[in-house]
Amino acid sequence: MIAVSAEEQTARADEISESVARSAVTVRTVAESANESAGLAGEIARATDETSKTAAEIAQNIDELSHGAEDVARSSDEAARVVNDISENIQRISATSEQTATGASQTSESSEELAEMASMLAQIVRRFKLDV
Repeated sequence: MIAVSAEEQTARADEISESVARSAVTVRTVAESANESAGLAGEIARATDETSKTAAEIAQNIDELSHGAEDVARSSDEAARVVNDISENIQRISATSEQTATGASQTSESSEELAEMASMLAQIVRRFKLDV
Protein backbone atom coordinates (compact mmCIF):
# COMPACT_ATOMS: atom_id res chain seq x y z
CA MET A 1 0.00 0.00 0.00
CA ILE A 2 2.75 2.39 0.71
CA ALA A 3 4.09 1.68 -2.74
CA VAL A 4 0.71 2.44 -4.30
CA SER A 5 0.44 5.60 -2.28
CA ALA A 6 3.91 6.68 -3.36
CA GLU A 7 3.03 6.00 -6.97
CA GLU A 8 -0.17 8.00 -6.63
CA GLN A 9 1.70 10.87 -5.05
CA THR A 10 4.34 10.72 -7.79
CA ALA A 11 1.59 10.75 -10.42
CA ARG A 12 -0.04 13.68 -8.66
CA ALA A 13 3.27 15.49 -8.43
CA ASP A 14 3.79 14.93 -12.17
CA GLU A 15 0.30 16.33 -12.87
CA ILE A 16 0.95 19.34 -10.65
CA SER A 17 4.34 19.84 -12.31
CA GLU A 18 2.74 19.74 -15.77
CA SER A 19 -0.01 22.09 -14.59
CA VAL A 20 2.58 24.51 -13.17
CA ALA A 21 4.54 24.32 -16.46
CA ARG A 22 1.38 25.07 -18.46
CA SER A 23 0.56 27.92 -16.08
CA ALA A 24 4.08 29.31 -16.49
CA VAL A 25 3.68 29.26 -20.29
CA THR A 26 0.31 30.97 -19.96
CA VAL A 27 1.74 33.58 -17.57
CA ARG A 28 4.67 34.19 -19.98
CA THR A 29 2.22 34.59 -22.90
CA VAL A 30 0.06 36.97 -20.88
CA ALA A 31 3.15 38.96 -19.84
CA GLU A 32 4.29 39.24 -23.47
CA SER A 33 0.81 40.35 -24.49
CA ALA A 34 0.80 42.88 -21.65
CA ASN A 35 4.18 44.24 -22.83
CA GLU A 36 2.89 44.50 -26.40
CA SER A 37 -0.29 46.20 -25.15
CA ALA A 38 1.78 48.64 -23.09
CA GLY A 39 3.87 49.43 -26.18
CA LEU A 40 0.72 49.95 -28.25
CA ALA A 41 -0.75 52.13 -25.49
CA GLY A 42 2.41 54.26 -25.58
CA GLU A 43 2.14 54.59 -29.37
CA ILE A 44 -1.53 55.51 -29.05
CA ALA A 45 -0.66 58.13 -26.42
CA ARG A 46 2.03 59.62 -28.71
CA ALA A 47 -0.36 59.60 -31.67
CA THR A 48 -3.01 61.28 -29.51
CA ASP A 49 -0.51 63.97 -28.47
CA GLU A 50 0.45 64.58 -32.10
CA THR A 51 -3.22 64.72 -33.09
CA SER A 52 -3.91 67.23 -30.31
CA LYS A 53 -0.98 69.40 -31.40
CA THR A 54 -2.11 69.22 -35.03
CA ALA A 55 -5.68 70.14 -34.02
CA ALA A 56 -4.34 73.12 -32.05
CA GLU A 57 -2.29 74.25 -35.06
CA ILE A 58 -5.33 73.89 -37.31
CA ALA A 59 -7.41 75.95 -34.87
CA GLN A 60 -4.71 78.64 -34.82
CA ASN A 61 -4.54 78.65 -38.64
CA ILE A 62 -8.32 78.98 -38.83
CA ASP A 63 -8.16 81.90 -36.39
CA GLU A 64 -5.47 83.59 -38.49
CA LEU A 65 -7.50 83.01 -41.66
CA SER A 66 -10.54 84.50 -39.95
CA HIS A 67 -8.57 87.63 -39.01
CA GLY A 68 -7.23 87.80 -42.57
CA ALA A 69 -10.75 87.56 -43.96
CA GLU A 70 -11.84 90.38 -41.65
CA ASP A 71 -8.93 92.51 -42.90
CA VAL A 72 -9.90 91.78 -46.50
CA ALA A 73 -13.52 92.71 -45.75
CA ARG A 74 -12.43 96.01 -44.17
CA SER A 75 -10.16 96.73 -47.14
CA SER A 76 -12.99 95.91 -49.54
CA ASP A 77 -15.33 98.27 -47.69
CA GLU A 78 -12.71 101.04 -47.82
CA ALA A 79 -12.12 100.38 -51.53
CA ALA A 80 -15.88 100.59 -52.16
CA ARG A 81 -16.02 103.94 -50.34
CA VAL A 82 -13.09 105.25 -52.38
CA VAL A 83 -14.70 104.07 -55.63
CA ASN A 84 -17.95 105.77 -54.58
CA ASP A 85 -16.07 109.01 -53.82
CA ILE A 86 -14.31 108.85 -57.18
CA SER A 87 -17.65 108.26 -58.93
CA GLU A 88 -19.19 111.27 -57.19
CA ASN A 89 -16.19 113.43 -58.13
CA ILE A 90 -16.43 112.30 -61.75
CA GLN A 91 -20.13 113.24 -61.76
CA ARG A 92 -19.27 116.68 -60.36
CA ILE A 93 -16.54 117.15 -62.96
CA SER A 94 -18.98 116.09 -65.67
CA ALA A 95 -21.59 118.58 -64.43
CA THR A 96 -18.95 121.33 -64.23
CA SER A 97 -17.77 120.46 -67.74
CA GLU A 98 -21.34 120.70 -69.03
CA GLN A 99 -21.75 124.07 -67.32
CA THR A 100 -18.43 125.23 -68.76
CA ALA A 101 -19.47 124.04 -72.22
CA THR A 102 -22.79 125.85 -71.88
CA GLY A 103 -21.00 128.98 -70.68
CA ALA A 104 -18.53 128.75 -73.56
CA SER A 105 -21.38 128.35 -76.03
CA GLN A 106 -23.17 131.36 -74.55
CA THR A 107 -19.94 133.37 -74.62
CA SER A 108 -19.46 132.40 -78.26
CA GLU A 109 -23.01 133.44 -79.10
CA SER A 110 -22.54 136.72 -77.21
CA SER A 111 -19.27 137.30 -79.04
CA GLU A 112 -21.00 136.75 -82.36
CA GLU A 113 -23.79 139.15 -81.36
CA LEU A 114 -21.20 141.73 -80.24
CA ALA A 115 -19.34 141.29 -83.50
CA GLU A 116 -22.56 141.88 -85.43
CA MET A 117 -23.34 144.93 -83.30
CA ALA A 118 -19.81 146.25 -83.79
CA SER A 119 -20.18 145.77 -87.51
CA MET A 120 -23.51 147.56 -87.48
CA LEU A 121 -22.05 150.41 -85.40
CA ALA A 122 -19.14 150.65 -87.77
CA GLN A 123 -21.55 150.98 -90.68
CA ILE A 124 -23.57 153.61 -88.84
CA VAL A 125 -20.39 155.54 -88.00
CA ARG A 126 -19.33 155.38 -91.66
CA ARG A 127 -22.68 156.67 -92.79
CA PHE A 128 -22.55 159.36 -90.16
CA LYS A 129 -19.11 160.40 -91.36
CA LEU A 130 -20.29 160.45 -94.93
CA ASP A 131 -23.30 162.51 -94.07
CA VAL A 132 -21.37 165.03 -92.12
